[in-house]
Amino acid sequence: LTYTATSLTQILQREVDLTLLLGEICEHLEKTYLKIKAGNVSALIETYVANLYRLGTVAKYSHNCEVFEGEIVGVTASGLLKIQTQNGKIMTFGFKEVSFLH
Repeated sequence: LTYTATSLTQILQREVDLTLLLGEICEHLEKTYLKIKAGNVSALIETYVANLYRLGTVAKYSHNCEVFEGEIVGVTASGLLKIQTQNGKIMTFGFKEVSFLH
């Protein structure tokens, strides 16, 4: 797998004020940090789950060289990805233990 360097200007096809962007990123990080510090972790988890790629969509995945169809249904309390297979079984996976097949 190879990666090619790119820039926001190339991706967005317009100039980007990097100083302004950095400020917005820092502001967002601070708001998120303050939510966590205040104990509002459930809102953060809900946002994370709502933005999972292919959430609620049946797709093909690979685990240990085995291909299966399933639907991402969420994450466990410890952060494992939950995928429900076609036969209704819910399987859990850690980071890089499962791959989405295009």
